[in-house]
Amino acid sequence: MKENEIFKEWIITNKNGSYSSSTVSFANTRTYHGILVKKISENYDRFVLLSKFFEKIKKDGEKFFIDTNFYPNVIYPEGFKYIENFKVFPIPEFDYRINELKIKKIILLDTYFDTVFIKYEFIGEIPDEIDLFPLLSFRSNHTVIRKGMRSFNLNISDIVTFSLNDLFINFKVPGKFIKNEDWYYNFQYVIDKERGSNYEEDLFNPGYFALENPPRKFVVKISSDKIKNNDFNSAKATYLKYLEENSTKLLKKISMASNFLITNDDIIAGYYWFGPWARDAFISIPGLFLVKKKFEEAKRILLKYGKSMKNGIIPKNLEKGDEITVDTSLWYIYAIYKYYEYTKNKNDLITFYPYVKEIVDSYIKGNDKFSLDNNFIRIRDSPLTWMDANYGNVSVTPRIGLPVEVNALWYNAISCIEYFENELGLKTEPGLYDIKKSLEDNFLDKFLSNGRILDVADPDDSSIRPNFIFAFSLPFAIMHNFRDFKKIVDDELLTPYGLRTLSPKDQKFKSNYEGNWEMRDMAYHNGSVWPWLVGPYITASIKCGENPKKLLEYFKPLYNMIYLPEIFDGLNPSEPKGCIIQAWSYGEILRSYYEDIFPKMIK
Repeated sequence: MKENEIFKEWIITNKNGSYSSSTVSFANTRTYHGILVKKISENYDRFVLLSKFFEKIKKDGEKFFIDTNFYPNVIYPEGFKYIENFKVFPIPEFDYRINELKIKKIILLDTYFDTVFIKYEFIGEIPDEIDLFPLLSFRSNHTVIRKGMRSFNLNISDIVTFSLNDLFINFKVPGKFIKNEDWYYNFQYVIDKERGSNYEEDLFNPGYFALENPPRKFVVKISSDKIKNNDFNSAKATYLKYLEENSTKLLKKISMASNFLITNDDIIAGYYWFGPWARDAFISIPGLFLVKKKFEEAKRILLKYGKSMKNGIIPKNLEKGDEITVDTSLWYIYAIYKYYEYTKNKNDLITFYPYVKEIVDSYIKGNDKFSLDNNFIRIRDSPLTWMDANYGNVSVTPRIGLPVEVNALWYNAISCIEYFENELGLKTEPGLYDIKKSLEDNFLDKFLSNGRILDVADPDDSSIRPNFIFAFSLPFAIMHNFRDFKKIVDDELLTPYGLRTLSPKDQKFKSNYEGNWEMRDMAYHNGSVWPWLVGPYITASIKCGENPKKLLEYFKPLYNMIYLPEIFDGLNPSEPKGCIIQAWSYGEILRSYYEDIFPKMIK
């Protein structure tokens, strides 16, 4: 098996925001990997309870491990050598072969409870014994522990329980538990080592479960909830039904996998390290909910964020109350428009209208971060836009002045409220007409320079970035001639995996997203390819008459993926970087396909 397959990551999540994830070889390469990683708070803090659960197999006097780990200067054991086949979606399955012994291992996370099932099946010969070893950590998924930092309580009955303070984990295993407390030292998390973060850890082994003469099939049940009556088969059926019922017929695998980002009441921006982010949610809602006709779910999330508004500003992160953002509330109005476009529910529009009105009024009034300047939005602080990488106290892409997409969003918001008021039979204030007309009359003069659209005006920044595409792609577009500017996008920003955030010809361009935190932040919006930008690019392209089949063929590498990541490298993109699954990557690819490509192809 090729090395890039051995260390390919898999993930399975549930509606609580908990997850199970590792690599195909089960070598954890991040602090974020774990067999059971539990969401422990409303602000989506997560704890790795069970880091690993590995197997020792005894057959005819020999011992075999089908596990793999990185240690300093060595990989041990080399269980990956026994992997014959695997699949990571929709349910991770792994086939091992040791001589004439064949083993199938399946990982399943319950859709609604923090319970992991591991199913083992022996095909052909059966081993003389299989011992199962839990390795515990009970720590934040951002950190590591060392020997002695944890002391667990143990309770042994039909269910074996390990606990620490208020956290616990139950094991229901058809074997005898042998207590043998020990620490395993110096696990190396190679991806985190490259990232310059925590990468070396000790893990606690409380003992092992011994299954002598094991049955041909058996299931291990691991839970951080009270043990439920659910079994593997019922949990599997529920899980597959949930994915099926919340997916579209076309782009089905992408649509099914998009549900990994949806919790009971919100959208996770990306795994592993993000919780819900408002901007990401509003951009994602059309693709994650509306194209699937999941209107009630979309409405519930939109109401939740509307109620969080303070002085017309929706925090980009509810839990942190982070109001340092200029565009999040404008994206909220976009999401309301898309919701109404799909549902035509005027009663819901009446409910949302006061939030829209408050937002627009607050932007007209302004605040200490941004205000109107001749009817354009001027920002005076950073980072306030979606390009918000901030290393220490340094904003990597400050974009002070008049950012192009913010003002395109502002025009879209003014047009939306005008449209909403017309739909509801309300009278629009004359001042809004004046702002809209002013933007229409002056947008080109403000942003067009030497045949190019500025990324930021006053002070002018002519960096070639993808942000101006929103002036063509938003529902109420302030510009309509994308074909006149498309060539520069195609020549300098476009890739089959998304759009670069900066032209390679720019001296600030960073070709690879790699290295320590500072190096990655410097590349984040200075060249890295973002899949979510495929959405506005497709919308703008279709509006100007581009062939949908041509677009579909060009982005085929992206459409063929199941795990849609946050970013790729700026040059030679192919290997996923950043979050392994990202909400707006799914949302915009699904939205643009169903709104723009598919309708044109069936005509």
